[in-house]
Amino acid sequence: MITDLSSNPEFHRLWQKVHPVSDKDVGAYRLHHPTAGEFTHAFQALRLPESPDQTLIACTVDPESPARAAVAAIARAMTCSTDFVLDS
Repeated sequence: MITDLSSNPEFHRLWQKVHPVSDKDVGAYRLHHPTAGEFTHAFQALRLPESPDQTLIACTVDPESPARAAVAAIARAMTCSTDFVLDS
């Protein structure tokens, strides 16, 4: 049934009308990390006119938030890189 619906152009037209899909340039993600637990970080998508097929996603956390502590815990747990520096 899913295959039949997904191959139907009329279904796609109606689905997109009811559930529009668009890129988000700013927002927040809630993450669950096995070491750091659950936390939320903000993001901003940066697109360059010269390279429309590439997007840089910048993620930030409030310096006084629990998310800051979660990111610091992830940084301490990282073993693949010794070059990672997180300001204290």
